This record gives sequence, structure tokens and C-alpha cells, in this order.
Amino acid sequence: MKRTLLLLALALGGTASAEVRVDGQTVRVLSGEQVTWQWTFAPALGQVSRPVRLDNQNYVAVGPVVYALSDEGRVLGRADLPGPVTSLDSSGGAVRVTVGARAAANA
Repeated sequence: MKRTLLLLALALGGTASAEVRVDGQTVRVLSGEQVTWQWTFAPALGQVSRPVRLDNQNYVAVGPVVYALSDEGRVLGRADLPGPVTSLDSSGGAVRVTVGARAAANA
């Protein structure tokens, strides 16, 4: 019941003061100190980047994939890139992604 009320409150009121945090492989969105949602990614998928925000959307990279996420935790978009993301930057009014080379496979 508590989860249902939280989701209803988010749907009605949004999370205007949402903060995105990354702790290891877990991405969390907080409203104040209350966790509104979280995703934990398997370590095999790759390192989780520092999140960036642009136009009320959150962006986070996991290995070679960039996700656009709403404050409510919905996936708004996904970009699969040719190598692991080494940085995300939204300081210039657009999300810029830096992609590193894939690690060579051990033979």
C-alpha cells in the first residue's frame, strides 16, 4: 500500500526537486532523503557513469549504453554505442558522450 501511495504521489505531483545519485552499480532518485526509485545493474554490464541532467531528464551510462530516464524511473530512451562510455556532459545544452575503445578479448 505504501508503494502504491508513493507512485500515486509521483504521478500527481512529479519530483521537481529530484536528485540522481550513483552508488556503485545502483542508480537512485531521491526527493529530499526519500528514495523514489532505484535500479541496480549487474557488474558484468559495465561501470555506471556519473549521471547528468538536461531538460528535466536524467542520463546515465552503463558500459556502452546511455539511458534517458524520467524522474519517475521510466526509460525514455536508450542509445547502444560501439564502446564503453567514459563520460557524459550536459554543460553545453546537449548531452555529449565520450566513448572509449572496447577492451581486447583475452585469447
